[in-house]
Amino acid sequence: MTQKITEIAGNALLTIAYLAVMCLTVACNDAPTNNGGDTDSQAGETDTDKAPDSSSDIDTFSDLDTDSDSGAITDTNPDAYSGSGADSDVDTGGDADTDTKGDADTEKITEVKGDCEGKIVPVAVGGGSYASCPIPGTLGEDDEVILQSMNSSRPIYMTDANIGRPIPTNDWWTALLVNDGNEKLFAYPAALETVNGTGVVIRTMTDWDYAGDNGFHVVQSAPVRVSGAGMSPGNALADDWADWLLRFVMPDGDMAMTTTVLHGSPYTWFEFKGTTAEATFENVDAYDEAGAAVTFPYTGGALAVVNDGIAYGLFAPKNTVFSKDGNTLQITSDSLVVATMKGVADLTLFAQYAAAVPRNSEISWDYRPAEGKVNTHWQIVCENLHGLGNVDTLQGWIPHHYKRTALSFELLPKLEWFTPRGTLKVSAGHVFDITYPFIGILPKIAAPEVLDGAANAYQPTRMTQLLDDYRGHTEYGGDTYWGGKDLVNYAKYMNFAFELGNTELFNTYHDTLRAAMEDWYTYTPGEKEHLFAAYPRWKALVGMGFSYWSQEFTDHHFHYGYHTYAAGILGMYDADFAAKYGEMATLVAKEYANYNRNDKNFPFLRTFDIWMGHSYAGGLGDPGSGNNQESSSEAMQSWTGLFLLGVATKNPVMRDAGIFGYTVESRAVAEYWFDRDHENFPSEWTHEIASVVRNDHIGYWTYFGDEPVYKHGIQWLPIAPSFYYLVEDYDYAAMEYQSLLDEAKDDEANWGTWANVSFGYAQLFDAAYVVQRLDELWDAGHDVMKENTAILNYYYAHSNRALGHVDWSKYTDMPTGLVYEGTGKGHRISAYNPGDGPLKVTVYARGGGPLTSFDVPARSLLTHTEKLK
Repeated sequence: MTQKITEIAGNALLTIAYLAVMCLTVACNDAPTNNGGDTDSQAGETDTDKAPDSSSDIDTFSDLDTDSDSGAITDTNPDAYSGSGADSDVDTGGDADTDTKGDADTEKITEVKGDCEGKIVPVAVGGGSYASCPIPGTLGEDDEVILQSMNSSRPIYMTDANIGRPIPTNDWWTALLVNDGNEKLFAYPAALETVNGTGVVIRTMTDWDYAGDNGFHVVQSAPVRVSGAGMSPGNALADDWADWLLRFVMPDGDMAMTTTVLHGSPYTWFEFKGTTAEATFENVDAYDEAGAAVTFPYTGGALAVVNDGIAYGLFAPKNTVFSKDGNTLQITSDSLVVATMKGVADLTLFAQYAAAVPRNSEISWDYRPAEGKVNTHWQIVCENLHGLGNVDTLQGWIPHHYKRTALSFELLPKLEWFTPRGTLKVSAGHVFDITYPFIGILPKIAAPEVLDGAANAYQPTRMTQLLDDYRGHTEYGGDTYWGGKDLVNYAKYMNFAFELGNTELFNTYHDTLRAAMEDWYTYTPGEKEHLFAAYPRWKALVGMGFSYWSQEFTDHHFHYGYHTYAAGILGMYDADFAAKYGEMATLVAKEYANYNRNDKNFPFLRTFDIWMGHSYAGGLGDPGSGNNQESSSEAMQSWTGLFLLGVATKNPVMRDAGIFGYTVESRAVAEYWFDRDHENFPSEWTHEIASVVRNDHIGYWTYFGDEPVYKHGIQWLPIAPSFYYLVEDYDYAAMEYQSLLDEAKDDEANWGTWANVSFGYAQLFDAAYVVQRLDELWDAGHDVMKENTAILNYYYAHSNRALGHVDWSKYTDMPTGLVYEGTGKGHRISAYNPGDGPLKVTVYARGGGPLTSFDVPARSLLTHTEKLK
């Protein structure tokens, strides 16, 4: 058997022999130094980077999808696994966008088309269009090389069985796909490394190690090396993947070793062809299931080896012979399972589940309005390597899974591991449910009010002046990031004008936003920016111009989350826009968050790590570190955008996918960026946040500067009515803000554009403070109040002062509703009805029954006041 590296080039599928490929072009090793991470995500400015970058390729969505598959996989016959690589016994597509009750997803799927060997043409999608390929000749020389490489010649290290599948990017294992050489895979609790010529190295993560200004990295134990006898394994090739599962093969002529990794599992599974297993340790102190020391050769199916203080379980079929040559164990089996254990005494327990190798993993979700909950359903399909009946495994979970949630399973006592994301705990089984509370997401909030006797009273004329002063600004950035920021600002100002009843200003901002969105969602030959284009090779859609390495998939959820958010808001007001451009807007949203497994134009949930619970910014991964994310708040905005677009286009499947991502990632942000309970960061950590989170690292730094406000502010922008998740713990929010003031040793007025970013956060927990500061700066004629983002803070701060804090113990059965504590006259319940007729909204107490109901007119935001228990 000759393993091959499949290189998908434009429309031509080039299969390159494994040993011949290494680097066909200079771009093979041309990974940018900032390959992952939201480089210069600076807040609130308009368009400072209009450099047009180029590239993209996809298909258009045209066939009606009437598949009612809910996406929950059926655990029938695990032995049906074909071993062919792609889409094994269960379609790793499925349709997890629908709920577990099986609602049909009948959305129109546009086949994304791209022909990069012919003339670049517009591809119609509803009333919009995209370019059939990226536009050449718009970039600098270096970027042109990257663009050409991405779309034709860059090797993609995968087996032939995967030709035609959407290529995953932005994942914890993405670097394995695109780099020739050794790659680290942080599977948790183990850290794996593929080593050419050696095989796979397994280490266990044990503690934090201070790395100076870069933060803390993980300490890893001494290695365990696994290979095949007589093998010199070649480069790792991705063979199959699923929601939190990876399988890769390392070939050597007619021999091969295949490794299966399940995120969060203490096991690693190895299968061999043409050879048998061997494992090398730093030292070999071996024990049997009774805890007795063994001598070699040893015959059995389970063995514990203590390697540099870490206990590992080795599992093979019964009557396997383990021989010892130095520190290498030679094992007469074509399969081997290695587990990182807590101690030798765990061997019997781990042996019970070791042979169940995962062949597929799949998540689905179910929003339950009357319960104010989102249920997530996790299912693993296993095949027993030893032909036995057990198909249960041990699955690990980290804090966002088991804190403030309801679990359908038990966590096994005493089996806990250190990870960079906090303590990992395990449960046994293959079907798991985790239920999260959800209180609602508002598309907009009520107009500010003049409160009787309040200091720094709201001044309607000032609000109008701020909006009026900016109305003449009709430009928008040429790249997808800064251009997207402008779109979102126009959408918010349009919201404000509508709630204020100012029809003239509403029409002005509406017309500006619609013209800009039509420009972005339509490709006209000759355009160099303000367009989207297909990447046929990857099955992707990429916006032009590029910025911050978006041509290599970096930050797509940040960039396109802005576009999706703006399209959702506009569609709520403008039914004609939703009808003409909703399909194109959906295409852009699916580039980063394809929630429909039946849509094979994109990988499933490209930028979201389903098991880790948060998104990744690194398009092609971080060699050596897995992947990373800096701006947790822009990731949260991307989910809000998906939710709002689903609301605007009357697509509950998309809407509920937005609810799922928003809910889960908000919990991950609370744990891994803020660590509000002070349980996950190193005990020596001196900051209230981590500004960058990597698979092996947390840091207090940014990609664009070292000012303290950058490190905090990049987790707060762009402020919106969906950002109350930031202040679920009001005391923590106030403490975090004070820590910034203490470190900066300065007040917000001297922070330039970032002053308004900071005020946007502070008004969520202390609106009275912010309105006072804004008045002081207005009276002083300060430049802070001349920034366009001052419009946001003046409106939001006065509105939130009147509404009061969010009441986290209550929710409505309308996902576009929210309950506030009020300011003395009773609770304030705001609900937006996107429908064409009136709807009744019911308010519930968490853990209790309904409290009150009221009607909301069609296409309206209503704020109801009532004293609730």
